[in-house]
Amino acid sequence: MILSLKTLLILSAALATQPDRTADIEAAVVSYYENMLRGRVESWDIDVRRLPSVKAVSFEITNIHEDNTPSLPRFLAPSLPRSLAPSIPRGTRLCWIGTIADGREKTIPVTLTIKTMEMLPVARCNIPPRTALNDSLVEWRVMAANKLGATRFPAADLIESYWAKVRIPVGSIIAMPRLARIPTVVIGQKLDLVVRSGQVEIKIEGKALQDGYTGDRIRVMNTYNGKHLKGVVESGDLVVLE
Repeated sequence: MILSLKTLLILSAALATQPDRTADIEAAVVSYYENMLRGRVESWDIDVRRLPSVKAVSFEITNIHEDNTPSLPRFLAPSLPRSLAPSIPRGTRLCWIGTIADGREKTIPVTLTIKTMEMLPVARCNIPPRTALNDSLVEWRVMAANKLGATRFPAADLIESYWAKVRIPVGSIIAMPRLARIPTVVIGQKLDLVVRSGQVEIKIEGKALQDGYTGDRIRVMNTYNGKHLKGVVESGDLVVLE
C-alpha cells in the first residue's frame, strides 16, 4: 500500500505530539536496581546500555523484572530476610519493563551494566576444611565485584555461623559455595543419648558418628558398650534415640 504525502504528514504530526518516554523508563530501571543495591553494597554505577524508544501520550510502568526473578512493583525495595533476598545484581543484565502505553500492554527489554564496590570476606591464611570462621581468619576488603555474577557471600555479622566445606587458600574471596552452616552436632562430639517412653526418660553417654543439624537423623554410639544407634538431633548436646 502506497501512502499519500498528506497521510504521511498526518502520521508524522501525530507521532511528533507523542512524548518520548525513554527517560521515564531509564529512571524507573535505575531506581529499581538502586533499591536492590542500597544498604547491600558500598557503591555502584548503573549504565543503561540499550533501551528502545517508546512514544505514548498515556504511559504507565507496571512492573520490572528479570527472567529469573518475580515481577515486582517498580519502586519496591526488597524487604525479605537476607537469606531469602535476591542475589546482588552485577555485570551486564537484561530486564523487562511491563508498561501500558496508550491503553496497550507492552513489554520493553532493557540492557544495562551494573558495577559494584562491595565489602567482601578474604581469607587471611589457608583455611582447612571443617574450620569455623572468625575474625582471625577473615578480613573484609572493599573490592570491585561486577565480575562475580550471582555469587553470594556471608554477612559480616553471620560469618561465625559457617565453616569451610573445602580448603580456602590465603588471599581468596570466601564465597558461599565454599561454606556450610556449622552443624548442631559434629562427628566425634560427646552427647547425651536419650530414650523416652511416656513420662520416663533414660539418659546415657554417647558420641556422634555423623554431623547433624537440629531435626536430622544421625548415627551415634553408646560409649558404654560401643553399640551403634540412630537418633534425632534435638540440641547441641542431645540426641533422642529411636
